[in-house]
Amino acid sequence: MKINGSDGVDAGLRRLGTLVRRQERVEHVRDDLLSKVRERVGRLLKPIKGEFKRLKTQLERWTLTHQGELQERTLRLTHGAVRLQKTPDAIVSDLTDDEIVERLEKRGLFDCVRPKKEPNLVAMKSLDDATLAKVGCRRESHDEFKWQLPGETEWR
Repeated sequence: MKINGSDGVDAGLRRLGTLVRRQERVEHVRDDLLSKVRERVGRLLKPIKGEFKRLKTQLERWTLTHQGELQERTLRLTHGAVRLQKTPDAIVSDLTDDEIVERLEKRGLFDCVRPKKEPNLVAMKSLDDATLAKVGCRRESHDEFKWQLPGETEWR
């Protein structure tokens, strides 16, 4: 479209309005179609996700119950493997950060305190359990369930 004078500008504006309305109609149709597809896919996935969750829970329960029988904390079978993997230590406490900082500073453990005056949990991992107890903390770790299918390299 070539714009000449105010009539051309007006015609261009009219065309822009037409294009905007057309675009909005197409986007509305798109959104309706996508909504229907999402709804249908959701209905199809619901029983699959439910069974997946139930089966994973049963596998995890069995693995935790039989962890003493697992060689190297892993059981490899024809259709995959299950494993218990130790999570990294986490420093936990019922005390507030200020209370922990105060106790760390009293014992000269300044490398375990950040300048913001909060416990440095990474540095605190190097402390022994007795020292952690003196500052009101304890070391905590738990088993985390993982699973894998044949041919996969990543544990889920």
